[in-house]
Amino acid sequence: MEFAFNNDKFIKPDFLRSKLLNNGIDLDGIASSLKKIHSPKTGSKDSNLFETLKKEISDLKSKRTELIFEIESLHSRNKNNAEKEEKHLKDRNREFEIKDKLAEIEKDSELDSKIQKKIKLLESLSEIQRLKSIQEFIKKNFLYAKDESSAFENLQKEIEKSRNAVHSSEALLKDKENAMNSKKKHLDERQNLLPTLQKMKQKAEEWCEKIDNTLREEGFIEEIRTNHSSSSGKILGIILVGLGFLGLVGAFSGFLLSKFSTATLFSAALISASLIVLGFFLFLQKRESVNFRYSSEKEKDFVLKISGLWNLTFPEYSIPFIEKIDHLRQFFLKQIQNFDIESRQIETSEKEIRTLSTELDTIRSTLRLESEKSAGLQSKINSWLNDRKAATIQDYHKQVAELQAQSRNFSEGLKKNSHRSLRQKFGRSGNSAKNYNRNYGRRSDPISE
Repeated sequence: MEFAFNNDKFIKPDFLRSKLLNNGIDLDGIASSLKKIHSPKTGSKDSNLFETLKKEISDLKSKRTELIFEIESLHSRNKNNAEKEEKHLKDRNREFEIKDKLAEIEKDSELDSKIQKKIKLLESLSEIQRLKSIQEFIKKNFLYAKDESSAFENLQKEIEKSRNAVHSSEALLKDKENAMNSKKKHLDERQNLLPTLQKMKQKAEEWCEKIDNTLREEGFIEEIRTNHSSSSGKILGIILVGLGFLGLVGAFSGFLLSKFSTATLFSAALISASLIVLGFFLFLQKRESVNFRYSSEKEKDFVLKISGLWNLTFPEYSIPFIEKIDHLRQFFLKQIQNFDIESRQIETSEKEIRTLSTELDTIRSTLRLESEKSAGLQSKINSWLNDRKAATIQDYHKQVAELQAQSRNFSEGLKKNSHRSLRQKFGRSGNSAKNYNRNYGRRSDPISE
């Protein structure tokens, strides 16, 4: 109950009844007990109970009176609290209104301050923008005042030269690589063939030795003797006979004419006769020659036997049909030479491959240097264009042309303004007065406003 009154709550009868019941007071029991009261005997049990009840009723009445007084005081206090609460609410509402107005005033002042700051900021930004535009114009004037495309063209020529060198090196490198691959392929084929050639050489040497041993066998070589005159001897004999007859004719003529002595003529006739005899001797002389040849049957059998063995051993390199030992020997010698030639060719190919490898290393080094040079020149070109704020050289030429056009227009504008100012300065006085009045009339408008 004290909680309810302290919190400005109105007490209802049901609330009071519930509080009394919660405090252990049975109002219905008290009422029923009061109805059953009678006049018991003094000192009896009922009399004592009656006295007790009377005392309880008296106590309850006093408590009721206290409670009623307390309720009335609570009602009075609650009423005062309600008035105070109403007044408090009004004061609070007034306080809120004042705070709202102050907030609006403060907001307006802050807004005005922000507006002023924004105005200053915009002025600063416009000034910064103006300075930036001036800076950009100065930078543009510095960049495009003079056409410096010749430096770009020089760089372009250098990079074209470097690129041509790169393309040439690439083509040369490709040709050298193809040549080297071809030589390596041929070298591999020869190296794969070399063991077979070596085996063929060994067999050829063995059978050449066997041919020599066979030729030394008895009955394999036949001796043939023939007589024949020498053609050179016959010619020499004819010449000597002719000279001898000429000498005899001369000696006989001298004898007839008697121009020489007898001894001289006799000597000449004797010499001529000797020449004739010697000439006939040489003309008729025959020489005996001794020729050796192989027995045809043995030779044929031997050649067929060796050829068959060779063809069985090397079916891919078979001997063609031959019947002569000399031809067989030539075939074997050729196989021996083939191995030696192939070995030398392999050595030559290896040297050529090493030379090509060195050349390829040199070409690759040159290609790498030229590529790096080309990349460096391209980087310089890009830097040159970036420094001049241009994407291409055409864009740079366009910027230079625009700046030159702006400079011409600016110069023409300055000339026109200078001519106009001179005309205004040396114009008529009446026009000057009118212009003066008109100008000052225009200036007064903003002041009046």
